[in-house]
Order: sequence, then structure tokens, then C-alpha cells
Amino acid sequence: MTIFNAHVHLNGAISLEYLEKTATKNKCLDEYQALISEQDPWKKFGFIHKIIQTTEDITNATIDVVEKSNADIMEIRTTPKPIENQSIEEYVKAFIKGLVTANDSFKNKKARGLLSIDRSRHSLEEAKRIIDIALEEKLSSGMIVGIDLSGNYLAKRTLTGDDLYTVIQYALNKDIGLALHVGEVDSEIEQQDFDLILKAMTEYKDKTKGKIYGKIRLGHAIYRTPAQDVIIKKLKIPIEICPSCHQQLGWWIKDKPHPILSLYQHRSRVIAGTDDDLLFGCNAKEEQRKLDEMLKPSDKYTHLTEDEQENIVANKRKRYMF
Repeated sequence: MTIFNAHVHLNGAISLEYLEKTATKNKCLDEYQALISEQDPWKKFGFIHKIIQTTEDITNATIDVVEKSNADIMEIRTTPKPIENQSIEEYVKAFIKGLVTANDSFKNKKARGLLSIDRSRHSLEEAKRIIDIALEEKLSSGMIVGIDLSGNYLAKRTLTGDDLYTVIQYALNKDIGLALHVGEVDSEIEQQDFDLILKAMTEYKDKTKGKIYGKIRLGHAIYRTPAQDVIIKKLKIPIEICPSCHQQLGWWIKDKPHPILSLYQHRSRVIAGTDDDLLFGCNAKEEQRKLDEMLKPSDKYTHLTEDEQENIVANKRKRYMF
């Protein structure tokens, strides 16, 4: 069985072993001890950011994430930011160096990168700059294959409304993949932004006959309206599902149907992701098992053997990866 991980956040997937070694090197073991004592998953990020201090740390953290993962195919996302008084371009180069080394070192795995746009921090122009950097690196190294829209979904948004709509349009018209966190909170602004994202996708599809399949994925998509479901089904947009994260955040209540089942019930439109395994104590293989347990094979494949069905689903999921 091919194991996919479409939702790897770099800082949320670094091993404790690497973080302890790096904290020792950077003389911040107090931050490491605070990290392992902290119960709030979001507060843990603050300590991780203090431990990872150099571009070399970024390179080695990327290698560590690929090495420790039990996924065969993964996409790692990270937000480029100034580090060590260097530019975001230098951060991206360090990330790419880690991806290149990891792919060379672990021949049985395929790892690629996504650059993240933080909707709670970045402006319209900053978001466009990140998209341009991602496209440039896709063409030069092939290691960066997409853009991730994420950030603190509860914080005040710097990228919302018309500016968010413009960013989505801008990215859709580039030769780059687009993975978008949506439906993470049941709020008016989240529904508004989700609607604008789907509007931009629909217009892109209608006006340009542009590709949706293999270019766009939605992440989580827990809180959705019936109207949004109609558009997602029409466009056949794949959804990244992170079962352990969803359970621990209360998005999926134990012994209740997962919210995705009111949209997709079969495996062919859903792909597994391990969202921050350091924070939620999960791994790619287990997440895919949980996902496949909640979803059924498509009815048209039920006459096939289990292995044949798995091969069909794996081939579809490969095409969802950027």
C-alpha cells in the first residue's frame, strides 16, 4: 500500500530527538524542556520557533522530517520568513537543500515542498511574492510544487476578503499547486473567505477551462454550507483529511460520522494528511488507515479484489499530489 502525507507542516513534524539536539547546539535547552512540558499544541509552536534558529537548522529539520516519516510520498509545507537576519529567499534555499538531500538519501521516499502564506500575517503583496518565489523554485529545482494557505484561523486576518480573492486568482493563473485550509472554524469571516475561494476557482474553471484536478486541494473543510458542498462536488476538489488532528481539536467527535461524509463517502476524492504529528502524536500510516476505515471503496470498484481497489485509489491520490 502506498502511504501518502499531503499535509505535513515542517515545524509540527520535527522529531523530539532532533529538537533536543538542536536546542543543545543553540544553547536553549530551557525552551526544549518547556516544549515537552507544554500541553497546548499551539503554544508548542512558540518554543519550536525559538529552538530552530538558523538556515542550517531548517535544512536539517527538513531531512529529519523525511527520514522519520513512514509515508512514501509527502509534501512538506513551511512559511518562509527571515531567519539569522537573512531574506526569505535564503530560508527557501535552505528548505530546498534539505529536500534535495532527503530525496537523495532516502530513495524509497518522494518529498516535495509547499510555501505557506499566512492569512493572519501576510499582506496581498507579500502573498504574491511568496507565490512568485515558489514558481521560480519549481522551475529551477522542481522541489517546490505548491502554495499552502494557512495561519492561525482564530486570529485577526491580514489576508481576507477582496485581497484573499485576488491572491487565489493570482495563484490559479500560475503553474503551481494550491492547498488551501478552509472550514476550520464556524464563523462568518471563515464562511465568507471560503465562499470567495470557491468563487475564484469556479471562475478560473469556467473562463479558462483550467485544470482543477491535480492543481487544487482543500485542507480540513470541516465547517461547510450546503451551497459550498455543491461547488466542491461539481469541481471534484480533493480534500485533505487529518483524522487524529480532527479528533483532538473536537472537529470530529468519537463514534460520530466524520464531517467529510456529508460531502464525499468514497476514497477516491479524499487524501490522508498527518497534520503536525509532533503535536498530535500520529503518523502517516495510521492516519491513512483511519481515513480508509471511515470511507468506502467506490461502488464501481466493488467487484475488484482489495489489492486492485487499493491500486486504483493510490493512482488517484498520486494525481492529487502536486
